[in-house]
Amino acid sequence: MLIDNWMIWLGGISVALAGVFMVRYSIEIGLLGPRARIAAAIITGLTLHVAAEWFRRRTGGSDPVFAALAGGASITLYAALLAALHLYHLLDPRWVFLLLALVSLMTMALSLVHGPVLAIIGLIGAYVVPILVSTDSGNMVAAMIYSLIISGAALVLLRYVFRYWLWWGIMAGGLGWWLLSLGASQADTFRGLYLALFAWGMVAVPGFDWFLRGRNLSPSGIPEPGARPITLPEYRLQLNQAGLLLVILAWGFSIYRQGFSPGALGLWAPLVVVVCLAARQRDSLAPLPWLTLGVQWLAWFVSAISFDGSFERFTLSGLPLADQPQFLTLAVFMALIYTGLALLHVRERGFSHGWMSLALLAPLAWLALAY
Repeated sequence: MLIDNWMIWLGGISVALAGVFMVRYSIEIGLLGPRARIAAAIITGLTLHVAAEWFRRRTGGSDPVFAALAGGASITLYAALLAALHLYHLLDPRWVFLLLALVSLMTMALSLVHGPVLAIIGLIGAYVVPILVSTDSGNMVAAMIYSLIISGAALVLLRYVFRYWLWWGIMAGGLGWWLLSLGASQADTFRGLYLALFAWGMVAVPGFDWFLRGRNLSPSGIPEPGARPITLPEYRLQLNQAGLLLVILAWGFSIYRQGFSPGALGLWAPLVVVVCLAARQRDSLAPLPWLTLGVQWLAWFVSAISFDGSFERFTLSGLPLADQPQFLTLAVFMALIYTGLALLHVRERGFSHGWMSLALLAPLAWLALAY
């Protein structure tokens, strides 16, 4: 779409730059004061949005020209609010954060009428708002919760405006904030739950299947005949697999990096539950519970390996005596979670070699790890 209409979008960018340079020109000639400059830029951005909607309604349909105009309007609003914060210090960072988030959500919502390209403008803007607006609080957990809210809104949008690149943008934003959280020890107590909620959202939100029951889906993950389609079959069969695979790998790396702590069960068990429930009614996801078991087992095992300076010799270092009972508790409950959810699948959908094997081998794997 961008390639086919690149001249139109070049015009939209020109409109955005015109709004930005209008403010700059007023600064250089001293025509307006700081408050008037920012107010003029905000009014210009809102006016461009109104004009795009007026043209759309007048012509009775969407057009790339109107989408480019709306995109330029959102960029103008971004520039005005950031100038008010960083250049003139007119607004509190918390208010700028809120206003930029609203602009991003509004831009994504307008993509329902102007087309999916506008969605990526709002999506990128929404994910980078915490970076552009620093409140110096260092609250990484709050930024991760914000990321989950934006991801949820974008996944709802994906139900109606589906594009592969939009889905990958959600993945990049969600996992990007996970990556940034690795540098903040404050996020250690929330990182596992963040990944579990992100994975749950990928499966549940586009189809409004909040309990992961596979509503309106056949066992293969394709909508039942006569049911209202949730989204494209390719999304269910391919993108969910790819997305959950990436989340599981991020989850395993988090386990390895953080190591064991007394609250490990609450940190890492939620993703296991989400993946097993999602795979219960979706055969295309059936290998993923096995993957969580293998990735988690390997992460705990590798975290216990210590190398010498040359990496030619290694030893397995046991946990401190005080942590050993808590790790045994983790092993027991993890084994029960895998076995219980696997047997639930067998009970609801009949005997399955894969799920029955998981029910029997998970306790053995955790027994070997604890030993």
